Amino acid sequence: MKHRVWIVVILIIAVIGGVWGYTRYQDQQKEAQITTQLDNIQKDVKTFNVAQGDARKLTVLKKMVTAADRYHQKDNQSSKVNQAYHVAITMGQGVFKNQNQQVLKDNTLSKAVSAETVTSKNDRLQELLADVNQQWSTVYTTQGLKKMTQQIKTTIKANKEYVKEEAVQETVSSTSSETATKALPKQAQAMNYEEVKTGNYASLNGTWQNGEGRKIVIRDQTMQFSDILDHKGTATVIGQEIDIPGLDGQDGRPQDVPYLGGTTTKAYEQQLKSGEKDGVFTLGSTIPSAVLTISFLPKGTMGDLTDGDVNQDKIISVGTQDSATLVDAAAVYYKVN
Repeated sequence: MKHRVWIVVILIIAVIGGVWGYTRYQDQQKEAQITTQLDNIQKDVKTFNVAQGDARKLTVLKKMVTAADRYHQKDNQSSKVNQAYHVAITMGQGVFKNQNQQVLKDNTLSKAVSAETVTSKNDRLQELLADVNQQWSTVYTTQGLKKMTQQIKTTIKANKEYVKEEAVQETVSSTSSETATKALPKQAQAMNYEEVKTGNYASLNGTWQNGEGRKIVIRDQTMQFSDILDHKGTATVIGQEIDIPGLDGQDGRPQDVPYLGGTTTKAYEQQLKSGEKDGVFTLGSTIPSAVLTISFLPKGTMGDLTDGDVNQDKIISVGTQDSATLVDAAAVYYKVN
């Protein structure tokens, strides 16, 4: 009897040992596969970094995206590998996104220039538009592509305005608000205040400029700012959403920035909040310790302005902790074309 018991014990130990050995073997094989996968990702990253030209870099990035998609379909995925793919692909996409934003910035006009210069800038933007569409699915999400192409097209339209306005540019850039206001042409079309409150800016179509030389080009539901928030770069408002590329992260959304007590907060809110007071309609986006506001003042309305032309429609954009219309006269936008 004791002999049989010992045999059973030995068999159980053997089975357990075999199972443990097999499991251990499987774990080792999995670790080896993970190591190989991570090595391959690092090789692709190095290849991307040394690749000459955008076409070659895009090919390498496409390879990484395809490999990551295949890996995500496996049953036994490793979080290490998934994270490595995410970091590598995000890095590669960031290279293209930053480069594209720089081309957009370099070819965005902010003052009157010759027709040849406008044509040259817009030709480069057309090339950028083609590049961005070619990069889609590898570099951009569907939403990101839509946003970028809209920014490029809006900038192309805005650039065309600068070839016709040299006289107005010189006059309006004067620091004297009185001189600037008198130089502006009387507006042929009045602001449709009720439409503006819905995000339809068609009644404001054209170019608006303030005494500081900043411009807003408006087309239907889109407003393109040449500069916003004290030289943070261009901004685009579509309906009641705003995009400020200079404050976006690599994913095209507002980046996290340091805030009080060692915390972080969003650089701005894309969805604008609306409000109305004393005949002034205002859109607002929360920024660290203040609010970025865009206010619409129809003819006859002054808000908290102490200087300016009461007989013209006005737009005011400012980052403030105070009243959205408590600004210097030179900061007020009037329609110039």
